[in-house]
Formats: sequence, C-alpha cells, structure tokens
Amino acid sequence: MSFSVDVENVKCGGCASIIRKAFDDKVEVDIDSGHLIFDLDESERQQVTGKLKSLGYPEVGSAG
Repeated sequence: MSFSVDVENVKCGGCASIIRKAFDDKVEVDIDSGHLIFDLDESERQQVTGKLKSLGYPEVGSAG
C-alpha cells in the first residue's frame, strides 16, 4: 500500500534528504512540486503528516 501527501517548504535536495531520513527512505520526494509518495499503509497517514509538520513541512491546505 502507499499514499501521497503534498507539502509546503520543500525547496532543495537537503529538504528531500531530511524527509527521506525521517521516514527510513520509505518515501519518494518530488522537490519541484512538494509531492511525496509514501510506501506505507494509509492508516499511518495522520502520524506521517504530524511528523512532517514537526519537521517544518506541513501538508498543503492544513492549518499551519
């Protein structure tokens, strides 16, 4: 299973590396669009978006 999330503030390869490391490389990062594809179960989505927010990459459209 997999799911995708669009996030803000992904600007460079360093940002992508931070995200990949935080999720043990179970994510593909498109730097240009901020589109992330996680190789995780959809049931983990809330935990993933919370962790992304704490890293400074909030989900597009979220309050914060």
